[in-house]
Amino acid sequence: CGFAPKKYQGDLSKWGKKILNNPDAERWAGPTAINAVKNLIGGKSYLESGSTTTESCSATYRVIPLGIFYRPFAKDGIDELKNNAEISAMFTHNSEISNEGAAITALIIGNLIHGMLPEKAVRGAFEIVKETEKTKLLMQKIRQAVEMSRTENIEAARKTFGTGSPIYQTLPLAIFCFIKFQNDFEKAVIASANSYRDDTQEEKELLQK
Repeated sequence: CGFAPKKYQGDLSKWGKKILNNPDAERWAGPTAINAVKNLIGGKSYLESGSTTTESCSATYRVIPLGIFYRPFAKDGIDELKNNAEISAMFTHNSEISNEGAAITALIIGNLIHGMLPEKAVRGAFEIVKETEKTKLLMQKIRQAVEMSRTENIEAARKTFGTGSPIYQTLPLAIFCFIKFQNDFEKAVIASANSYRDDTQEEKELLQK
């Protein structure tokens, strides 16, 4: 057993049909994920359904179960986890930066399940992922988040990393909150929830109301 891309393709297609037929059921998926799901429903393979230009973060949401399964329980868990996290991401987010963000997230989860402390889990994850020209910004910001968590507050982190949907904003800020508030779950949740997104005109108007 383990991650099965063909079955996953079918499951995403079924979910997509459900939310597209009932807008009230769609509560979080962004345009990148919706377009990819439409491609899957239309018959495209998962190898070509995802956006190759996106920099957004929603593929990271789906890889947490992979981190739980592969890292501590499956043989050769690290390589399998990284590969399957990248495949899982490519269904909707088939760009290098989004794929690697998903892999880092899954590896952090796996490292935590394996017994590592938070900062070591993060450092261990991005040591496995190779830095390239396309992932350099993400990797630099993750390292910066680890360092800032020791001395800076959440307001400084929001200004430094941003609160929008790009993976190079979302993941470093999440890692900052995770390490900064690792001994206080409630503070971590509140700090994260209050890092509301305000980078579109629609969101600014909602905030003004």
